[in-house]
Amino acid sequence: METIRYWVEVLKLLPCAATVFLAYAKMGYYPWYKATSAIGSYYKEKKKLNARVLVEHIWKFFPIGTLMCSVDSGWLPVDDVFPQQMQKIRQADIRLGYFGKFAVIPRMHGKRTGQRLIARAREWALEERLDRVVIIVNPKHVTHYKTMGFHDINQSLGAPGLDKAPAVLLCIDREEFFC
Repeated sequence: METIRYWVEVLKLLPCAATVFLAYAKMGYYPWYKATSAIGSYYKEKKKLNARVLVEHIWKFFPIGTLMCSVDSGWLPVDDVFPQQMQKIRQADIRLGYFGKFAVIPRMHGKRTGQRLIARAREWALEERLDRVVIIVNPKHVTHYKTMGFHDINQSLGAPGLDKAPAVLLCIDREEFFC
């Protein structure tokens, strides 16, 4: 029975994982020939984090954007890239969350899909009673995230991200969830 549930979950999330992979590959983060390993890492991360996946659809079944949300349980993918910063954040003794695997298919860029996903993620963070949420972003997109209420934890431009692209650690605090 557990195996059946696993495969049902895999089949439900396959379009989401493919959306993330295609968007990231289009931006040059992954080579096209690594599709299966990229999609496999999506499932592993979701399971390890016990994450909730938010999806924006078109025609009710075709995902055009996804965002993975999870509550900190002692390890987040951010820890691998920004260990000192995450250690400092955890010392503040706050309820911490994580947004990851955020992707919008390139054809939908500029159509507010990402903003709708972030708005839903903020609602999720409020439901979970989180004090702060962290996210790793590409340095090219920092300005866009700042317009949505995120701010720098520190300037760590050029740190290797999970996909070996440059990364910046941003966060959003509870006060900005309402914006």
